[in-house]
Amino acid sequence: LGLFVLSIAIPIVYVVLASFMDPNVLNNQGLSFKIKDWTLDAYRRVLENAMIWRGFLNSFLYSLAFTVISVFVTLLAAYPLSKKEFVGRELFNIIFLITMFFGGGMIPTFILINQLHLVNTVWAILIPGAFNVWNMILARTYYQSIPKELREASAIDGAGKLSQFFHVTLPGIMPSFWFLLMTRIIGSLQMFDIVYTLTGGGPSRSTTTLVVYIYDTAFKSLDKTGYATAMSEVLFGFIMIITVIMYTIMNKTSDD
Repeated sequence: LGLFVLSIAIPIVYVVLASFMDPNVLNNQGLSFKIKDWTLDAYRRVLENAMIWRGFLNSFLYSLAFTVISVFVTLLAAYPLSKKEFVGRELFNIIFLITMFFGGGMIPTFILINQLHLVNTVWAILIPGAFNVWNMILARTYYQSIPKELREASAIDGAGKLSQFFHVTLPGIMPSFWFLLMTRIIGSLQMFDIVYTLTGGGPSRSTTTLVVYIYDTAFKSLDKTGYATAMSEVLFGFIMIITVIMYTIMNKTSDD
């Protein structure tokens, strides 16, 4: 357990310290605990660089769109699979479970996106990964936990299927809804492999997210390590704020 904690703590401490280091000292000597070698220059550059705010905006917009699509598709798929009377329910459940254990990987995904002529488009970011089987299983479980008597009572009162969903089912799965929303937002803000592989941040940086920009800065310009770590700290703070807000809302909804 101690080794596990150290394997997590040491990189975090290094990133935080590196963000305050003079880049020349960091590249030539590594970390230094001398006050004269510390600087806030990396954070000043973060605030002044327009490309960072472009990356922030792209990350936010793609995260918002990705989350809406993902949650909608997940809830839509989970609803019929929660019904025992749904024809083919067991077959579809097996098919979805198989995809959890056997995935094609990035190469087949790229081939598919390329065949659909979606490479270097926004849809190449939004479509892959929008549906998550594990999240669907969680939503399906919450659907099944809603007492059947509630739906029957609403039907007696004259509520149709659509009305039952919005007034009985959806309020009953609000804890699951907020959990899906929180995990999807956090995950999409950290999205890297799909963006880097399918669009590369292009065309003309239009799909460059902050994570991709941090990667380009850190690994394509080795003298900007401190600058990249400062951007990472800003992104970490942004994700933490969103997490706290979403977690607070989720707890309040659960209590209600």
